[in-house]
Amino acid sequence: MLGIHLVDRDPESVLAQRMGDHGWAVVTTIERVVRSRLGEQLGTDTPEEMEQVDIALKACLDLD
Repeated sequence: MLGIHLVDRDPESVLAQRMGDHGWAVVTTIERVVRSRLGEQLGTDTPEEMEQVDIALKACLDLD
């Protein structure tokens, strides 16, 4: 499982997507996550927000 960091301040990067009230998802912080160490679910992001994260990840990882 992979995860990316959410930060509370805008990093002013095209590779960071605003995730509603949760902050910014910074795709350059991608790392392996141990499922058992995940905390509680804080909310759900919109399909549009997740699509923007997907686009940013593809750009960051040169997958397109």
